[in-house]
Amino acid sequence: MQVTNASGCQSAASPGTTVTVNALPSVPVITASGPTTFCSGGSVTLTAPASTSYLWSNGATTQSIIVTTSGSFTVTVSNASGCTRTSAATSVTVNPAPATPTITAGGPTTFCAGGSVTLTASAGSSYLWSTGATTASINVTTAGTYAVQVTNASGCQSAASAGTTVTVNALPSVPVITASGPTTFCSGGSVTLTAPASTSYLWSNGATTQSIIVTTSGSFTVTVSNASGCTRTSAATSVTVNPAPATPTITAGGPTTFCAGGSVTLTASADNSYLWSNGATTSSINVTSSGTYSVQVTNAAGCQSAASVGTTVTVNAVPAAPTITAGGPTTFCAGDSVTLSSSAGDSYLWSDGSTTQSISANTAGIYTVIVTNSSGCSSPASSSTSVTVNPLPATPTISAGGPTTFCVGGSVTLTSSAAGSYLWSDGSITQSITVLTTGTYTVIVSDGICSSLASSAVDVTVVSNPSTPVITASGPLTFCSGDSVVLSSSATSGNSWSSGETTQDITVSSSGIYTVSVGVSGCSTSSAPINVVVNTNPIVTFGAINDMCVYNNALVLNQGSPSGGTYSGTGVTAGQFDPATAGTGTFTLTYDYTDANGCSGSAESQVLVDECASLEESDLGYIVYPNPANDLVIVDNVASDATIEMYDSFGKLVNITVEMLSEKAHFSVNHLAVGVYQLRITTGGTVSTISLSVSH
Repeated sequence: MQVTNASGCQSAASPGTTVTVNALPSVPVITASGPTTFCSGGSVTLTAPASTSYLWSNGATTQSIIVTTSGSFTVTVSNASGCTRTSAATSVTVNPAPATPTITAGGPTTFCAGGSVTLTASAGSSYLWSTGATTASINVTTAGTYAVQVTNASGCQSAASAGTTVTVNALPSVPVITASGPTTFCSGGSVTLTAPASTSYLWSNGATTQSIIVTTSGSFTVTVSNASGCTRTSAATSVTVNPAPATPTITAGGPTTFCAGGSVTLTASADNSYLWSNGATTSSINVTSSGTYSVQVTNAAGCQSAASVGTTVTVNAVPAAPTITAGGPTTFCAGDSVTLSSSAGDSYLWSDGSTTQSISANTAGIYTVIVTNSSGCSSPASSSTSVTVNPLPATPTISAGGPTTFCVGGSVTLTSSAAGSYLWSDGSITQSITVLTTGTYTVIVSDGICSSLASSAVDVTVVSNPSTPVITASGPLTFCSGDSVVLSSSATSGNSWSSGETTQDITVSSSGIYTVSVGVSGCSTSSAPINVVVNTNPIVTFGAINDMCVYNNALVLNQGSPSGGTYSGTGVTAGQFDPATAGTGTFTLTYDYTDANGCSGSAESQVLVDECASLEESDLGYIVYPNPANDLVIVDNVASDATIEMYDSFGKLVNITVEMLSEKAHFSVNHLAVGVYQLRITTGGTVSTISLSVSH
C-alpha cells in the first residue's frame, strides 16, 4: 500500500499482508428419531450431521439431544476452521395427557342381588373401562372393582382411575307368616302373626318384632332382612275383625231422680237383642226403685257390645207438712210487719211466692207454706195463718210561717197540717213549733191506733253572721291633697264599703269616715269606722321680676306668697338673685312653700338679664338713668338737636314724649309694659343704641 500527502508526494509501498478465507461448513440438517408431535411422557431424539462442534438452541453441545417438551430447535455446527452454519428449525409439539379420571357412583356401591349402580367417569373425548366398555357411564349389577381411562382430543390417554369396588349381597328366603288362631273374630279379640327367624323384621303396619298381635281388620305382610341388610317380603295374610255393636246408650223418659210414687222408663239404643243389668231382655224397662241400670246389645254377627254407662235412678222420700210460727202480733198498722217462719226444710214456697224460711208479712192475707227437702220432694201445704193490717193516718205536711233560712237571732214557726197527736223530729208534741237552730224537721201524727208516715222534711238553716271585718291602712290616714291611702278589709269577699265600692281594697284620696260591711246569705256585720283627713295644698304664687342689667346689684327675692318659702334657680343664693352670677338671658326661678300640715306648692317666675350697655362707655358720653326704670328716664349729655326714639324687643317703635332741658332729655315709661327696650339717639348723623329695662 502507498499513500500521498498534501504536497502530492507518494510514499514507498508498505509490507504485504496475507488474507486467508476459510470455507464454511455445509448447512446442517436435523434428523428426528421419530414423530415430533407426541403425548406428554414421550420423547424424540434430534441429531445433527457430523461436525467438529455443536451448539443447540436449548444450549446442548452434543451431536444429539432428547426432547420431551414442546419447542422450536436449531443447531449450529463448526468445522475445523472454526466456521459455523445454523440449521433450519425443527418444531417439536408435546400434547398434554388428560388428568387421571374420577368415577362417580349414582348410588350405593354395596347393594342386594337384583340391584345395580351406575358408575360415571369424569369428562373425556373417549373412554375405556376395565370391563372393556367405552361409554361415559356403565350400569353395574355384579360385584367387582371397576376402573376407567379417558383419551382427549389430541389422542392422549390418561392414567387409569382409582378402582371403585362394587359389592352385591345375596337375598334372604321368602318369609311365610304363621297365625296363632282364626284370622276372623269379633272386635275385642286378636290373633298373633309370626314371621320365620331373620335378622330384622318390618311388618306392613310398621311393627319391627318377629310377631305382632292383630286386633283390627287388614292385609298383613312382613319384610325380613338378613345380615347383609337384604330383604324379602312375604305373601299377605288377611285378618277380618267383625265390629262389636257400639256401646249402647240409655235414654230416660223423664227425671231419673223423683219422689216416692213416681217412675221412669229407660230405653236402650236400637240393636238385635238386649240384656239389662236387672235381667230384662226388652229394649225398654220401667223403673220405680232406686238403683243403677246398664244394658248390653248383640248385633247380627253375634258380637256383643260393652255394657252401657250405668244410669242411676234415685227415689226420694216426701217430707211431712210444715208448721208456721209468727214472730209477733198478726194484727198491726200499715208500714209494720210480722215475721212468719216455717218449720225446717231445704227450700220453701210461701203462698205469696216467697222462697225463704221466714218472710216479713206487711199486707193482710192468708199465708201457707210448702217445704221441699234436699231431694227436691215437696210436702203438703201447712195450716193457714191470717194477717190483719190497719191503715195509717194521712201523711201530714208542714207549713212554715216565714223564711226557713235566716240569720242568727231569728226564728220560724213550723205547723203540722193533720189533726191528732203529734211527734216532731226534735221531740216536740205540739201542732206548731218555733225553730231557732239549723236542722231538718219532720212530724208524725197519730189517730190513737196507728201513726202516720213522717212528713216531708223541712230544712231550716240559721246563717251565722260573718266575722266583723277589720280595716287596715297602707299608710298614714292624714295626708295632703293629691296623695291617697289604700284601705283593706280583712274579709276576702262580700265587702260593701260606705263609699260604695265592693272590692276588698279601696283607694281613698278624699277626707271622710269610712266603714266596710261584710254580708253572707243576707247576714252582715260592719267594721269600726276609720277617719281619713286630706289636707289642702297651699296656693303658691311668684310675682313678676323686672328685667335687670347684668351689672345690677343682687335682687332680694320676696315676690313669693305665702311668705316663708324658699327660692331656687340659676343665680339664686340665700334668697337673692345675682344677675352677674346668672349672666345674660332669660331665667326661670322657682318658689317652693310647705305649710304647717306638711303640704307644699310651688310657682315659677322669669327674669330677663341684659347687658344694658350705655353711651358712657362711648365717645359720645350719653348717660341713661335709672336703668332699669319704672317711670321717668333721663338721658344726660345729649345735644338739644338730638332725636330720641324707643323700640320694643320686636323692633316696633313705641310712643314716648321727650322733653329737652339743658343737655338732658326727659321721658316717661310708666305706660310701657315691663321689658327691655332699645333707645336710638341720633345726633348729627350719628346713631347710638342703648338698652333700657322697664319694670314696675
